[in-house]
Amino acid sequence: MDHSHPDNIHIGPRGERTTEPMKVVDADETLHGLYSGGTCIHQATYTVATRAVTNGSMRVSEGGSFVVHGTHNGSLHVDDGAIVDIFGSHNGSTHVSPGGLVRVHPAAKLAGSLHVGGLIENRGARGGTVTTYGNGEVRDMDGSIVKQPEISGSGARVYKW
Repeated sequence: MDHSHPDNIHIGPRGERTTEPMKVVDADETLHGLYSGGTCIHQATYTVATRAVTNGSMRVSEGGSFVVHGTHNGSLHVDDGAIVDIFGSHNGSTHVSPGGLVRVHPAAKLAGSLHVGGLIENRGARGGTVTTYGNGEVRDMDGSIVKQPEISGSGARVYKW
């Protein structure tokens, strides 16, 4: 791969700091429980099963695939030639490079700011700011929902799901 994998840093309840290597997915794998830490998917499919949760940044490299039936909390980076299918929930910013594809399926949720140079096809629900560049596009298909923020008493924009 033409990129590096920084260590995951964990801060304990008393402020103690530990590090561990970033999770790298080089062969098809399914998460059935909980994982916290950054992950990079190479030319493989990483699936988050129903009721499973992954917390941390997720990078899907060219030729990689990320399938979310459960929940992913954290930033999502989709490279050229990578595909993400969301059937459950993604909570966090989404960055789609030109040539990258994210598909939000019916009844799924994409929550967070979108930075799109590739394509997001929304058949579920999404909410958050959208920035496109190049030929980036967000397609809201028939039956999709686009959540609008509510303004709180302090003036903050809040998305209610």
